Amino acid sequence: MSSQLATVANIPVDILLEIFEIVVICAFYDNDPNTNLIPTQLARVCRFWRALAFSSSKLWSFYHLSAHSRRATVCRNLERARHSPLHVKISGPRVIGQSPGPLVVLAYDISLHADRLVELHVVNILPPLMEEVLSAFNSPAPRLQRISVQAGAITDHRALFLGWMPMLKDVRISVVRMPWLPYANLRHLEIEYQVPPPLEMLYRTLETSLQIEVLSLTFDGHSSVTTLRSPRRFKLGNLRELALGDYDSHSLYALSLLSSLDFPASTRVSILLPVHHRHGLQVSDICPSLQAVATRVDKLYLQYISAANISSVVTKAADSTISLQWTWEGMLDDPACLKHMGIVAVQLPNIRSLAVQLFSFDDSRVPWASILKHVPSLKHLQVDFRSSHDTAARQFLDGLIDDSSGTINVPKLAHFEILRFTDREDDIWPALLQILATRKEMGVPVHCLEVTLRQPLRPTLGVAMRSTIEEVILHSRPTTS
Repeated sequence: MSSQLATVANIPVDILLEIFEIVVICAFYDNDPNTNLIPTQLARVCRFWRALAFSSSKLWSFYHLSAHSRRATVCRNLERARHSPLHVKISGPRVIGQSPGPLVVLAYDISLHADRLVELHVVNILPPLMEEVLSAFNSPAPRLQRISVQAGAITDHRALFLGWMPMLKDVRISVVRMPWLPYANLRHLEIEYQVPPPLEMLYRTLETSLQIEVLSLTFDGHSSVTTLRSPRRFKLGNLRELALGDYDSHSLYALSLLSSLDFPASTRVSILLPVHHRHGLQVSDICPSLQAVATRVDKLYLQYISAANISSVVTKAADSTISLQWTWEGMLDDPACLKHMGIVAVQLPNIRSLAVQLFSFDDSRVPWASILKHVPSLKHLQVDFRSSHDTAARQFLDGLIDDSSGTINVPKLAHFEILRFTDREDDIWPALLQILATRKEMGVPVHCLEVTLRQPLRPTLGVAMRSTIEEVILHSRPTTS
């Protein structure tokens, strides 16, 4: 043991102190609830380490506060931190009904040093406790660079730190509705449930944040915006991730904001679009940068999903570079809205593979013929008919031929893959064979048909299939799956 201590004693003081600080910093960012205790534990090893620990104010400036934190320990550490910048994380009780302990009091203790805060995270706290904790921070934070607030349920609150955070670079606020603050010079802006501010206020933030790397805004509330095209343009050359959306299915706010943005084709984009948008424009028409992202997509998922009275249409690239979503509750007032959703919303000139998933969706009203004509370059089509009615499956198959014009949709289709048919497969087979035979007669045959069966295929159907298609691949699965 003495030889080990002698070895440690040979480490230069500055390096040993740096090791101490790294241990504390790693514990803080790894969400270690014992972050506050680590400096004290280091100081108890020996007199030399004790003197070294007390000589470093930075060592005592990281705090992870929870319901189990002791106020005496926190106050003592604040005193030892002297004038060092403070990094603070406040976490709510892990179990519903658990006492919050001294969280509110600790928040007020920290707020007395707001001028030293450089980083503040308040997470996993339910209202009204969240409101009490946030209310503590009601004085300017001139050095604050990073803030994140995540409530356990929707919480309304006034501006934090009186809105005075001039050094702020990173903002992450989720499920807390606040007024729009005078954000500027940001690198990361991520807010969910933001009350839509006047667009000019948001434009002022973008004007001073052209180097921003992550921009994620989901708006909740009424907006007076009525135009799709913004007169302003902001070139965000460093943008890596863009996420915009409106929880109001009639709002054009997010779309208007999208129309003002220019960003690289490498940007990862996710947009929650208004369901009742009926202006006949593709989303890419109002944002050329979005079209540049879509042009790079060669493999896509198209999902129609219904669950618990909530329905969604989602178009998502296999590599997640682009995602467009429409969501509504209850019945869709106007089924014609479906014509503007999914792969119709953008141009996809280079798409080669499309996977369609129909999960308990009332898809009998989906205009498949007009939808599939938007992907003429498609070579591989995969369809999952899980929980769909046989009539919906028929309508999808009919969509491979546009009866209104007598033309073939997806003329380059070579591989057609069906993961599941409906419970009445026998009724669907004749329709499938007829469609494939028609395509063959018109000179655009499907070369490979791959189907997952619930039960063995009848010999006559097998003969008919192989006389129509070059390659037939059949898989079987238990009827209970």
